[in-house]
This record gives sequence, C-alpha cells and structure tokens, in this order.
Amino acid sequence: MHTDKKSKNERPNSWYEIDWLDANNRVGEIQHQIVEATKSKDPSRMVKIWELQRKLVNSFAARALAIRKVISSEENNVPGIDKIIWLKPKDKLQAIAEIGNIVHNPNKYCASDVKKILISKNGRSRELYSITMIDRAIQTLYHMAIDPIIEIESDPNSYGFRKDRSVRDAITSLRNLLDKAVSPQWILEANIEECFDKIDYNFLRKAVPIVDKKILEEILRTNQIKFVKKEPLSSLLRNVILNGLESTIKQHFEKSRDKVDRETGDRSKVNVIRYMDDLVITGSNKIVLEKAKEILKFFLDQRGLDPKKSKIKIINIKKGFSFLDFHFQRYEKDLKRNKRNRNLETVLVIKSTSKAEKEIKNRISEIIEPNRSIKTIMRNLNPILRSWTEYYGITVHVRENFRRVNDYLNERMWWWATKRHSGWSGKEIRERYLMNLKDRHRWIWGENERDILFNISEVKIWTLKPMKLSLNPYNIENFDYFEKRKQLNRSSKFRNLVYKRYNYKCLVCNQSLQNGEPIELNCIENKKNYQIENIRPLHRECLRRKPVYQSEDVIDEQLA
Repeated sequence: MHTDKKSKNERPNSWYEIDWLDANNRVGEIQHQIVEATKSKDPSRMVKIWELQRKLVNSFAARALAIRKVISSEENNVPGIDKIIWLKPKDKLQAIAEIGNIVHNPNKYCASDVKKILISKNGRSRELYSITMIDRAIQTLYHMAIDPIIEIESDPNSYGFRKDRSVRDAITSLRNLLDKAVSPQWILEANIEECFDKIDYNFLRKAVPIVDKKILEEILRTNQIKFVKKEPLSSLLRNVILNGLESTIKQHFEKSRDKVDRETGDRSKVNVIRYMDDLVITGSNKIVLEKAKEILKFFLDQRGLDPKKSKIKIINIKKGFSFLDFHFQRYEKDLKRNKRNRNLETVLVIKSTSKAEKEIKNRISEIIEPNRSIKTIMRNLNPILRSWTEYYGITVHVRENFRRVNDYLNERMWWWATKRHSGWSGKEIRERYLMNLKDRHRWIWGENERDILFNISEVKIWTLKPMKLSLNPYNIENFDYFEKRKQLNRSSKFRNLVYKRYNYKCLVCNQSLQNGEPIELNCIENKKNYQIENIRPLHRECLRRKPVYQSEDVIDEQLA
C-alpha cells in the first residue's frame, strides 16, 4: 500500500489522472481500521469509529470511488428528478468536489425527492423509482463507512447485498444443509418484501452506526429505503432491520429445548438462510416451524414491519419449495439422479423453477423473429442466454432445464430459418446456418464458424464449496481468500482465460476486474482477431480513457 509523496500531497487535475489503485488501497486501509475498532472492547471505541468514518467520507479517494461506482452502475442512464447525468470527465471531477462540500457541511444536506417512472413492457406497466446521481453518490460514500461495522454484526447466513456474497453462496449453503441423509425434511419458505411498506425509523436511528445523523435522516425523510431498494445504503438499512433474526430463532430452540422438541422427541434442526427479504427456515418437523413462524412474525412486528403482509408457507421437502428462483425437492431413489450418492434412499434435486424456464423461453421467442438477421438474433440473445446459464449452472440437476431450453431454442431457430427462407430445403438451411462442419446433426447455429449462437448444451456445470462465514472481506488479511473465491466462481471459460492472463486486474486502473464494475474485452489490434493474445480486459469506465487507449473495438458479447 505504499504511495509516494506526490500522490499524497497533490490531487489530480483531471478524472483520468486519478490513481485508482492508490484510492482503493487508502479506502481499504481505513475500512480495515474500522473493523478493528469495532471488534475492540475499549469503552471509548465509538469515538474511534466516528473519527475513522469522518476520515473516510472526507477523503478524496473515497469520494472519487463513490462517483466511479455510481457511473458504473446499471442505473447510470436513469437520471433523478434533477435530470443530471455525469457523462464528461469534468462533470465527474466536479461531482467529487460537490459531495466534498456536502460531507464538510452534512447538516445542510437536503436529499431530492424520489422520482417515479412508469414503464410499459409486454402490455404491462410497472413503477420504477430513481434518485439523483448526487444522492446515489452520498449513499455510496456513507455505505463505505458503515458497512464494515454492519458486516461484523450481520447474521452469518445472510447473503443479500453484502460484500463478496451472492445468490450462489446462499444456494450453496442451503444445498449443504439439505443434501444429507440426516438433513431436516421440513421447510418454512417466506417472502417479507411487502412487510417493508411500514418501517420503524426510530429503530433504524438507534441501530445504524453513522457519524453524520443528518445523512440518515434525509434518506429516511425521502423514503429512499422503501422505494429505491438496490441503492447501497438503502439495501444496507434493510439488512440492518433484519439482522438478528437468525440468532433470535436459533437461540430459542438451542436454549429452551422446549415442549416442541419434547413432544416430538426430535432435534429441532433449525437453520435460517436469508437473501435480503427472501428466507428459508429448516426444521425437523412441522411443529418446530410453526413455532419459528410465531417468532418470525414477532421479530418483524418489533421492528415496525407488517407481519400480516408476509408470505409464509410450511412444506415438506418431498413436495418441493422455491428459493431465489431455484426449486428444491427431495425425490425417492432414482439411479439416474443418485449417481453420486447411490446409498441414499432419496436424492435432493435442485434446478431452476418452472417459472424461470418459462420466462427464458418467452425471451427466446420474442427475439427470434423472421424479420431479424441471425447476426441481430445472436447479438440480442447471447448475453441473455449466458447470463441465465451462469445464474443456474451451479447444480448438476439443472441440466434438465438446460436440455429443454436448448431443444426449444433449436426449434425456434429452425422455425426462423424456414420462415426467413421459405424456398430453401432443409439441406440448404443446414449448410448455411449449422456451423459444425464435421457433424451436421449437431445444432450449432451461426453466421460463420466463429460467430455462433450461444450453445447451452456445452455449458459447464460448476459447484461451489460453502464460504467461510467467519471471514470478514474488510479485513486486509482475508482479501486473498475472497479474490480467489471470485476467480473460482467464474463459469465463462473464455473470459476466465483472458482475466487470468492479466492476473485478474484491469490494465488501466490496476484494480481487480472483480470489483463489481462492468468489464469489456478490448481488441488490441485487429478486431477480427479473437485470439487471447489480442484481447485485454478493461473496466468499462477505463475503456473511455483517452488518449491512453484510443481503440474502442470491443469483442461482441457473444464470444465472451
């Protein structure tokens, strides 16, 4: 983390002169200090924490990173009520100064109202909500200061909107709990999203460790936590409200060994897995989960949430349940499904829900139309197919879904070809669009041998090991563990080879390619040369940097 005197004493004159690696290191070091101060038993530790938070939000490095995160997010092109978007480098540099003025005078901060947007898609209309970019930057900045503390206080098996945790980790943890002969057989499945229509803001005022209370007050006043759920501080506040749920439920059964257990003569086997407002509670029997349901509703009520709006279902695992669009169900012994555990009388099957499969088929049908060229179809469809298979491709039984979707895709493509070329024979269609020259029976559609439609049948299924829940990603000594875990999580073989060649770092900013920002694969010389030696991975924001990288030839997403 060494930095020279010049970088310490002089601030850059332009957006592209910012040393992002140095900025990231500076912020990471303060966050590490916040973690150490939080774990300290010193009675005056809160004074130290406030000092460190103040140091972080006032630092140029943190403010610059906050702006960068905002402009790299998917919501970048959705302005708030002020209609301002930071596109030019000078706008971004000015924004750093603007949030500097706010953190120097936090009591004068006044958040803008949430902007309501009505959009229509497929004949249906729905509401979206957006806040101004400056409000997003403020949320992002203070999130950096608060999250290291909340990370320590969070439930071990809470996975949503937490640093270096994902849906994959939640599914892996649940699979690990349920995939044993002695695993619990009963499930409480709950969605409590609508409970957030009513929130006890006084609870949050006491629970959120923020140095500038006025910032929190403005977020609560404008109801950002209710409407803008995916902004960093809004999602963190939702987690704060629900933290303690896992320990509250587990402690009840571990402590009391109450009548519920004595009646059944069985261990409770209670575990709680939560991803934001979706959660699953396991239990040895229905009686245990009825009690857990009471505790859950009381917990929500104590925090001002509305337990009446919770969607709760208790079910035996043999009937199946859904969690994060994955379907879990235990079946009787089946040699096809019991390949790994032939001695078990039943087998746990995890795959995508039928609803998720239907939705991807609908997307395929919408995109594959006779008036579109195969190149247009590939450009629109490949990223969707890749994203869908990467999300679900973490369990072996999802191959059943992949096979059905792949069959449907081939049927639609054949329909497309016969409609687009009504006078062609089947042989002419195969010779023109099926790209495997050695075996024309394989359905690999494409413009040529290199430009092909994403082939679901060749997707590699990969499984994860459960993460070490005791490790904190804000501790410097744990950084390598989380970086290596993210590297193992990458299912795209081509991208992984490119990233590995550059040591998983962006060539421009030298930061990790896995910091959450969008990444582009950039051709160094000939755009048609797709050899790994001719490709470099860059953060999308770094690709805009000129004149360092003049070429902006980016590989089509279908090849990545």
